[in-house]
Amino acid sequence: PGLAKRFGDTSAWDNGAEPRCIAISPDGKFGLTGNTSGSIRIWDLQTGLMTRELAQHDGWVGALAFAANGGTFLSIGYDGVLRVWELPGGTLKQSFKTATTSAISLAVSADGSRATASSKDRCGFEVFSLVDGSVVARLPGHETAASRVAMNVDGTVVVSKSFDRSIKGWDVASAHELWSASDADPQAMLFLSADGQTLLSNAYA
Repeated sequence: PGLAKRFGDTSAWDNGAEPRCIAISPDGKFGLTGNTSGSIRIWDLQTGLMTRELAQHDGWVGALAFAANGGTFLSIGYDGVLRVWELPGGTLKQSFKTATTSAISLAVSADGSRATASSKDRCGFEVFSLVDGSVVARLPGHETAASRVAMNVDGTVVVSKSFDRSIKGWDVASAHELWSASDADPQAMLFLSADGQTLLSNAYA
């Protein structure tokens, strides 16, 4: 009772919980919405119903990302806390405090070992170990904040795009820039193949 709210029904966004970010599981079964209230809502995409609400972050949920296994997802809030959850129940498995406040993008490696997140308030960003929350690398970033981030399968390569309309590839071990290119749409989504060799950036018409 109380959780039977349908995805896309604006009446579901009560108590100030307006959605700020979304994620969909790789198998298409689950959807997530991160909200201005700090809560995360889990949706059954077969029925369109909300199945659970998780209230953990202090302030807005900035970004969400699924791991490749589809059973694990990550959230990072404007409070700078990175959390690791498990489905279907939304069990909190790990929680790390980071320096990435006001997060706007989040990516996790396919093997689930590393994550990276960018902030609207900083040009640079970090790569984190999901084993202990330690900072694996600090990447210098762009001239302005990175709007999107992506990782390869083991988190050794990161690609970021920025509001300055550049896209850059990074070697995590050395924290050095591998390459740079231009992109017309800094808000468009960013996808990196598991081997780190192919990059897809969509554009809005």
